[in-house]
Amino acid sequence: MKAALAIPGADAKQANALLEALDRPENVMLRPAFKKMFNVIIDPGSGGPIWKAWGAYLDAPAESCLARLGCTRESLSAAAAMSAAKSRPDAFGELKVVGELTEKVNSLSAELARLYAGIESTWTGDDVQLLAEDRDPRRNGWVMLGLKFTDGEVKVGDRLGERLVNWELNRRQAKAAA
Repeated sequence: MKAALAIPGADAKQANALLEALDRPENVMLRPAFKKMFNVIIDPGSGGPIWKAWGAYLDAPAESCLARLGCTRESLSAAAAMSAAKSRPDAFGELKVVGELTEKVNSLSAELARLYAGIESTWTGDDVQLLAEDRDPRRNGWVMLGLKFTDGEVKVGDRLGERLVNWELNRRQAKAAA
């Protein structure tokens, strides 16, 4: 329950009110979004992080219903998490020691940083293109280089690995939504 309400913007009163409101006929347009969120929570492979793809879950009627109820998207997400925790506790596993989770998060963060660094150091001249439109007179004739396979959308520079991964995730999300 605490983890569900740890979502920034989630409110316990709103989440509980939404759980009650879902059974009322006038809120039928909220049920598909709730169900999609619930399914992603119990099976993360089914759709990705809830808080990163609201558009895939909430359509205009669902947004309107949330507004009418005075509730936020985050509280709907928390309500789905609370419902999932109650009806499918097996989907969450058990955490016996918070230190284990902290250690796992730190380990994964270090691995991600290592992978980003690897991306930043493995590109070659064949991977880049000169971006003539980005010529900046303030840079004394310097020009920008962009990665060819991103059509220059990702430019060579600081945090290249992270920016490239974010570009790819956004591209996949847009493709899935289309």
